[in-house]
Amino acid sequence: MTAELAKLVSADESALRRLLIALTRIGVCNRADCNKFGMTDANIITAIDETAAGRIGAIALTNLGQVRRLIEVAWTRGCGDRLCEGLERTPIASVGPAVSDELKSHGLRTDIYPAEDAFFMRPLISAMAAALGKNPPRPAARS
Repeated sequence: MTAELAKLVSADESALRRLLIALTRIGVCNRADCNKFGMTDANIITAIDETAAGRIGAIALTNLGQVRRLIEVAWTRGCGDRLCEGLERTPIASVGPAVSDELKSHGLRTDIYPAEDAFFMRPLISAMAAALGKNPPRPAARS
């Protein structure tokens, strides 16, 4: 864990928990991986609902498959508008240009990007920690 992430954890553990839930729930590349790890469409829809309700502090996308799967599930299951509304208020981190281009092709933006074109997880997490440290995620909405 980087020092930046450790600071973020100590500053707002619930925000990190929400981030990790989002990463876990949509961190799948294809249906086989999804089923293997129990990440069904229902889990992805739950993550979309959590994002739309303001309970996800940020989302990180690390490959094209994640973006495509998230979009596919959202629109085929009738919650594409909810996803878009939630992501309008949620910082989106992208690991690199291919993911950012894919986001853009779906009308989404990239808010957080690794520094110095270092397209790996550690620089992405460092960039997220820095960005979220400057603008901490909003408090979780209550159901």
